[in-house]
Amino acid sequence: MGESLNHVRLVKAIIERVSSLDPQAVILADTSIYAAKDRPPKIGGHVPDVYARIDMLRQTIIGEAKTGKDLENEHTMSQLRAYLSHCSTNPGTRLVLAVPWDMRSFVHNLLNRLKTQMMLPKESVEILHCFIS
Repeated sequence: MGESLNHVRLVKAIIERVSSLDPQAVILADTSIYAAKDRPPKIGGHVPDVYARIDMLRQTIIGEAKTGKDLENEHTMSQLRAYLSHCSTNPGTRLVLAVPWDMRSFVHNLLNRLKTQMMLPKESVEILHCFIS
């Protein structure tokens, strides 16, 4: 199944966020808008939508876009656990999760619950709330 237009928009929002932090950031993305050779590495057995290195800030960003329909399934939960675990064991790494605006509260609560279960600090995640139609 191909990626939806909404998913592409959310991935673009993550890429724009990273570029706003550093226009020279090295960005890899698992989307049709990027070349196949520029795909992110696997993290915990999963390939994130975006993987970026911001040398200026000594920071790595793991970006994941979720349209809402794909939030409440075991695959997504496994991805989020893997990415959060990676963030907790790799200083300077954080997760940026892009979701539709109307999912912001649900996602905030979901991530807080996961981080509590995994005993992780709250500040390792940024949630981008995007208006998509």
